[in-house]
Amino acid sequence: GISNAIASTILNPADVVKVRIQSSVNHATSEHPAIYYKPRQTFLKILKEEGVFARWGGLYLPGITASIIRELSYSAMRFGLYTPAKHLFTGDNPKDPGLMVKILSGGFSGSIGSLIATPTDVVKIRFQKEAGIVKDGVYITGLHKGMKPTYNSTPEAFKTIYNEGGLQGLYRGWQPTMFRACFLAAAQLSTYDHTKYLMKKHGIMEEGTKLHISASLFAAMNTTIVTQPFDTIKTLLMTHHYKGPFQCLVTVVEKNGPLFLYRGALPSFCRFAPHFTVALPLWEEIRYLLGLKPV
Repeated sequence: GISNAIASTILNPADVVKVRIQSSVNHATSEHPAIYYKPRQTFLKILKEEGVFARWGGLYLPGITASIIRELSYSAMRFGLYTPAKHLFTGDNPKDPGLMVKILSGGFSGSIGSLIATPTDVVKIRFQKEAGIVKDGVYITGLHKGMKPTYNSTPEAFKTIYNEGGLQGLYRGWQPTMFRACFLAAAQLSTYDHTKYLMKKHGIMEEGTKLHISASLFAAMNTTIVTQPFDTIKTLLMTHHYKGPFQCLVTVVEKNGPLFLYRGALPSFCRFAPHFTVALPLWEEIRYLLGLKPV
């Protein structure tokens, strides 16, 4: 949890860019074209209009508190349950359990963590979607230009969403969130674990930081490919009014085509790659300090 919270804090701007692209392009029309549509364009536009740090906007701060809370809950469960899950599926067999067991273990740990942390995801994404510069009580930049801020703080956001929609409001979009978390953890942890195993088995690298970073990059690429469609649907469900994930999926694909599901894939990879190369090696170091074996 700590290793992921550190990485997420550093890399929050990539999440901000991704959410604005997904939200802007999906509701664009010929009369109101998307104001955010490509990673570089979105990054530069936010930087020019809002700067890096701003009270309600900018590249760095939107959703960062909820993001840290999310990592300390969801990622702690995702990483912490992975090794026990492998033992659960294989017992105390000292041999490598195989790729399928690693995939199942990652999916199991990610699903459990997601069920606990979905409300933090809802709050984080809503802050990132509506972020902008506020003047005289209304946004003057961003997707909510001309509107008042919905929430004044992260605790208020949790309280307001609960008061308006109960647990159903806090768990809005939990289905694609859980599926994404399941596939993310399955892809991330199994790719990282099995890449390490294969590289050591074939004498390419030995256990150490170089191996951890190399395996992390492979995991980032595979995770982006596997999870981006779930991430897009999750973002749209949490920030727009769709009846459910299937209706959202059908509507989005009919309007924008199937490739829209990979909208935001580049900023996702740009977040995953450095995030994984910080969090996974740091996870290994923490395990070492605690007297635990490498993953």
